Amino acid sequence: DGSTAGSSSSPTEVLACDPFFQDRAEHMVYNMKGNGLVGPIVTVGRVVATSQEKKALGRQTMAVGVDMESAELARLAKSRNIPFVVIRSISDLMEEDLPLDFNVFQGTKGWVQGIVSVLRRPFRLIALCRLWKQSNRAALQLTRFFEKYLIGLSIGR
Repeated sequence: DGSTAGSSSSPTEVLACDPFFQDRAEHMVYNMKGNGLVGPIVTVGRVVATSQEKKALGRQTMAVGVDMESAELARLAKSRNIPFVVIRSISDLMEEDLPLDFNVFQGTKGWVQGIVSVLRRPFRLIALCRLWKQSNRAALQLTRFFEKYLIGLSIGR
């Protein structure tokens, strides 16, 4: 969890997944056709928009992905003694910059600033459409993964 690390990107807490669920997920990833990564996820409190920052976070934390939710969900599960595993599907790769800084949309005035930002550079609409398609593809891949993962769990435990 790097979400409370302030301006530093160093993780403040490591939250370990349940070994059984993690082992099953890793086994599935290794047997999948296509791209799959196994490793830590770093959670930060904002959208990481640039490839440069994603790569820096990866180097600092050895993380294979960045998100904004997993650490809090893991902490909640841990506090209630619920086993958990983090399984993510990534819409934007480490090598890709996001088409715009989505952090600008936070707050009531943020939406206006975000829309103005897109209107000033209409080419961003093409990049946003590409990100939308990649997000849909990632969601479909995650659905397919879970269909197999849950079946595997039901016969494996």
